[in-house]
Amino acid sequence: MRLAIPPVLKKKNGSALMVAVVIMLVLMMLGLSLLLVSFSLFSTASRQQNLYQSRELAQTISQQLTAEITVDTPETGKEADYPIWNYLKENISIVDNAKAVPSKWPYYEEGKYRHEKKDAFRYFQLDSTALTGVAGDVQSETEELLQNVEIIMYWESNNTDADVSLGDAEDGIMLTVIVTCKDNKEETTITTQYELNVDTANGNAWTWRKEYEEI
Repeated sequence: MRLAIPPVLKKKNGSALMVAVVIMLVLMMLGLSLLLVSFSLFSTASRQQNLYQSRELAQTISQQLTAEITVDTPETGKEADYPIWNYLKENISIVDNAKAVPSKWPYYEEGKYRHEKKDAFRYFQLDSTALTGVAGDVQSETEELLQNVEIIMYWESNNTDADVSLGDAEDGIMLTVIVTCKDNKEETTITTQYELNVDTANGNAWTWRKEYEEI
């Protein structure tokens, strides 16, 4: 003979099942919340690491460029040992309009014909081929980092109306160097300005002085 299950017992069993389901859902939601929090913390830590790495690289490169640019005038015949300083010395000049002498590197003045960004900005990338004697993985990572480094240089003059060349270079020349380093989606930009001083009593010796830096 089959015993009938009391209705009250049926109701209690249904409630117990519902409570169990609710508890499971709560635990699942809690687990998903913890997973999302962990992912968020990991993403934040990863972004901070990328930002720190890009900033360190940008500062290192900027400091090295400053050391190269602000070096005292090299001895005659040794200019090639200071390629950045030599590049600036050889290329910065104001066009001599009277003689129609073209400028190797036009000064920057927004809105002025042949002196806008496309004419005056110079873009440089670091050469990773110089990495020798470095472990394979480290070299690969370093090369990838260097590929995401961009250096922009441009110069401005306080005396752009004068028909002169910088054979007798003048004071008032400002050089701006912008270093941008990217690491994944994070990037750091450092802008540094230098002022040119020319010692006319010493054979027009060039000396660049760091004036300003912004990160």
